[in-house]
Amino acid sequence: MIEPNMPTFMVVPHARGPGDLTGADVAIIGAPYMASWGPYSGVSKDEWIASPKRVRQQSVKYYSGYIQEFNMDVLEHLRVVDMGDADIPPEVKDNPTADNVLAAQKAVEDIVNLALDAGATPIVLGQNSPCGSYALAKPIAERTKGNLGVISTDVHWDNEPLDALTGDPRIAGSGSWKAKMYEFHENIIPRNLVEIGERAMSGGRQKNIKTFLDAGANFYPMWEVRKNGIGWLCEERSKAYDETEAIYVHYDIDVIGGGRASPRRPPRDPG
Repeated sequence: MIEPNMPTFMVVPHARGPGDLTGADVAIIGAPYMASWGPYSGVSKDEWIASPKRVRQQSVKYYSGYIQEFNMDVLEHLRVVDMGDADIPPEVKDNPTADNVLAAQKAVEDIVNLALDAGATPIVLGQNSPCGSYALAKPIAERTKGNLGVISTDVHWDNEPLDALTGDPRIAGSGSWKAKMYEFHENIIPRNLVEIGERAMSGGRQKNIKTFLDAGANFYPMWEVRKNGIGWLCEERSKAYDETEAIYVHYDIDVIGGGRASPRRPPRDPG
């Protein structure tokens, strides 16, 4: 679903149903969900939920698809469609119980599976959360017979053992989705994780990080990327492809910002 008068991502065709996905290489999907009880980092919950809309609005500046550094228009090589936003149940906004969160997660999984059924690569716009990062990783892992490699760019490891919002072990929350991804899916293993960008002393708890590193995760902090360069990093990402059948890519925009930790959310409604 895309609201009336709202542009699609980069003004690409709107895929309103499975028939519109025929021949699509890439499918854009919005996940209008925010894992919090209220405002987060000084921004209202409504504005966080509107993030897929804001991305679409800003993307119209780049409707040609032309990348001058490569003298190439990507839209001449890839058929990209916009499937709109997942139909997330509205009650999860003000009542984020574990069951409501799981229903919202399933709504995103369903639309991701439609894209995968059509042979398109899904790109989900939304928060690193059950309805963003994990709702994309889960269907891919379930469809992959072999191992699934992971390339993640983030300031935070997101590997807490328990979701802070619900306290429910079933939830792959905004601060725990990566730990849950490895817990829930045997074909995702740390040695095929390429983790890029974490920095500062507050990016995660020591025990949780060491668990990943001791299991063979490949960690590239920002100081090492700056020292060795992007070309070196591109070579290192091959570790995600080593004996894997597919790749899942996670990009958190905070990787290009500061290194401080996000404010901790209370696990229960403070009101």
